[in-house]
Amino acid sequence: MKLTIKLIFGLLLIISCSTKDRENKKELLLQADREAPLGWVYLRIYQDSTFEFESRGLRKSTVYQGKAEIDKYQIRFNYTDSIPKAGSLAIYDKNTVYYTNGDYPERVGITLTKLDSSVYDRFSIPEIRQILQQAIDLPELQQYFHLDSDSTRKPLKISEFGIFNKTTLMGVQKFGEPVSVINKQEADSSEIKNYLGIGDWTNVNDKLRLQLYYPVEGITINYMFKKDSNKWVLIDSEIMEE
Repeated sequence: MKLTIKLIFGLLLIISCSTKDRENKKELLLQADREAPLGWVYLRIYQDSTFEFESRGLRKSTVYQGKAEIDKYQIRFNYTDSIPKAGSLAIYDKNTVYYTNGDYPERVGITLTKLDSSVYDRFSIPEIRQILQQAIDLPELQQYFHLDSDSTRKPLKISEFGIFNKTTLMGVQKFGEPVSVINKQEADSSEIKNYLGIGDWTNVNDKLRLQLYYPVEGITINYMFKKDSNKWVLIDSEIMEE
């Protein structure tokens, strides 16, 4: 009887060790980290789509786990339990993962990646900000904002679209303050459509076509940009009224 118990115990121990070895040998898809004031923050995404977001302090470590959904625009973290303050959505390029819906603007530097390129490798975040800043500062557009008669148009609201989100537009300003980025649900439910929407973003070689629309004024604005060295230069624009 004792021999049987020992054999069962040994078998269970072998199975447990084997399982742990497989877990420890999971192949990494992406690894990123940053130094925190009193420790480190780590992000590990594995080939099987599982992930670990670890906040490691001097005395303890908190690990958040779940499954990640990755496409060329973003990473969605589906946590199995609680969600860290960093948030559950992120965008990424070849160097950095930027969390977009957290309580603070978390970002971690990539040290290993096997991901395909994202849209932010083709258009960097500074480029996106530069292009949109030029677009909303178009001199011919200013007459349609009517801040003198409608104070609700400040701050300028911009509806999310593709690569345009709270992270990529951070730092873009209008009327002396940051623009307000709203999601599609907020735009659709708004009674007064006093926001700028993005209708088109098409890039061919060194040319870029951008289309904005401003429903409250019934206008559509078409822009053509051309890349000159490291900057996108506005070469043509047209405002069409309904």
